[in-house]
Amino acid sequence: RALRVFTRQALPVDWAMVQTNLGNAQRERTRGSREKNIERALGHYANALEIFTCQTFPANCRHVATSLGDLLFSERRWCEAVAPLDLALRAAQSLYEASLLRDGKEGELAETGDLHRRTAYALARAGKAQAAVLALERWRARRLSEALARDRADLESVRLRAPEVYAAYQRATEGLQALEMRLQEMDFSLRERGPRLAREELGREAEQLHAQLSAAIEGIRHLPDFRGFLKQAEFVDITDAVAADAPLVYLVTTSAGSLALILFRASPSAGLGCEAVWADAFTQSDLQSLLQELESGGTAGGYLEGQLQNTPLLKLSLDKLLPVLGSELLSPVTAKLAELGFQQMLLIPCGYLGLLPLHAALCGENSNAFHLLERFTVAYGPSARALPIPLAGSAEQDTPTVLVGVGNPSPTSHRPLLFSRTELEEVGCFFDTFHPLYEGGATKVALLQALDGATYVHLSCHGAFSPDNALDSCLLLAHNETLSLRDMLYGEARTLLKQVRLVVLSACQSAIAEFSRLPDEVTSLQAGFLQAGARGVIGTLWQVEDMSTALLMSKFYEYHLVGNIPGNQPPMAPAQAFACAQSWLRTVTARELRDSYWRRKELDDLQRPAAQQQMSASVALQGIIRFSLQDPESRPFAHPYYWAPFVLFGR
Repeated sequence: RALRVFTRQALPVDWAMVQTNLGNAQRERTRGSREKNIERALGHYANALEIFTCQTFPANCRHVATSLGDLLFSERRWCEAVAPLDLALRAAQSLYEASLLRDGKEGELAETGDLHRRTAYALARAGKAQAAVLALERWRARRLSEALARDRADLESVRLRAPEVYAAYQRATEGLQALEMRLQEMDFSLRERGPRLAREELGREAEQLHAQLSAAIEGIRHLPDFRGFLKQAEFVDITDAVAADAPLVYLVTTSAGSLALILFRASPSAGLGCEAVWADAFTQSDLQSLLQELESGGTAGGYLEGQLQNTPLLKLSLDKLLPVLGSELLSPVTAKLAELGFQQMLLIPCGYLGLLPLHAALCGENSNAFHLLERFTVAYGPSARALPIPLAGSAEQDTPTVLVGVGNPSPTSHRPLLFSRTELEEVGCFFDTFHPLYEGGATKVALLQALDGATYVHLSCHGAFSPDNALDSCLLLAHNETLSLRDMLYGEARTLLKQVRLVVLSACQSAIAEFSRLPDEVTSLQAGFLQAGARGVIGTLWQVEDMSTALLMSKFYEYHLVGNIPGNQPPMAPAQAFACAQSWLRTVTARELRDSYWRRKELDDLQRPAAQQQMSASVALQGIIRFSLQDPESRPFAHPYYWAPFVLFGR
């Protein structure tokens, strides 16, 4: 009846809206033939898309094309699903580009949701593995990738060749960054003029700056070698991120099952190979049930509750989670990597998979079971474009190592970290130059000043993940000061890590990314340090235990900067060194710990000026002796709770 009035000729937009509603109704209809209802729904959606095109009505186009693609996806008609899902992504791209400020862009990303994951799965099922990789890469860590693309571009060449274009670009970029900072700092509820008017003023200013920036970017793109500046990624843009010995592995989970896309080089000089590996025993609902166990009264448990609250539930959830991840998700991946001859991987886990300690997944069965890191060296990345370019094996040799460290900066305002100073002093012994900041001296100003010239940064302190606003996630420094993700993205800290090889965030929850709204944006402290210039960042997925952390970090730096002397192994790359250190912590016995500490006598001989620090060493030694007296052959840190929260982002 509505279509008698809302005709395509007279009222095309209303006609298209009715077609959309009819498609929704037919999709959900329970009467009649299911097949006929589906075909009618597909026809109505197709009609609506004749009016709601990507160019004229991008928001409607995204909505309707997503509905059409999802219906075909649910029917497993992969080849037919590809076109509408791809159309929905193109409409989403138009909406994203039209947004001016961070909150607008993030709003568009939230509206698009996990569309790119379903599109990638359908593309791979249709035999288009490279296109599937591109769909994931373009919509993974977008804000981070764009910021890094700007930072890495050879803008000095632009300045020399086209100084006016360079100046216009710098003015617009700096203006938008300042505007973003103002937007972050404003508390609209306290403004007498009201939030609406304030946002309108910012919006007009942003519109002008965005127009100037667009003009400057087009000017840069007219220069030779800059035609692809800040454009959407193409497959060729990913190639430089793939190391010869460590394939990139994209992991994605959908309602239809899971998929791994492996990018690899058969030899250092070879082109990229791309393999799709299916793990359809593990679906999105399986992942959700592991993250949150629901009962009629609400959440009853699961990994997320244990991860965020550090309850005994975490150990129980890991015991349940890790075998499932190994057998149903990662076993097909490890089999394919072994077939290809690789022992390393750089994982890019999409969606909620990024919350999980995948390197600790328990693969195999019974006596043949093994944790993933026992057979493969595992690092993580937000996306291929956000990764630093692989270095040649000798590129970092003979470079002096300079460590800036923070130890126990908030002993009075928070729970004192009894092993923090010991941890920092032990790791400092491995460096050519060591600049420690302890207790009250570890202020924000002192840390930022010390970063100039550092090649390594080790922050042994408390950390806090903010689930309400990820930008408030922070590291706690002296005198209740903080170093937040906002500081890394918008403050003075964002330019201080260009020479840093590795940042170690030996703090609780420093690797957790915002997951409730934009899990694929990887908004985390780890990503913030990566954006600030560090090549690699080690963080933690949950609250960590003091003693085991101190032991792990000391062993990691030993393997990384000295090597495994008993095993006759030279200094190792960070990912390999960290995997070896985690395996050592998992298997070391109480007797071995005791003998090692007595033999070195480092803890007995340390001279500390304050009673708190003198107690630190004795507490560490007492804890190790306590383990050895209870059961010398026990492995006190064998449970993944102690060694699995640590993840390496980058290289």
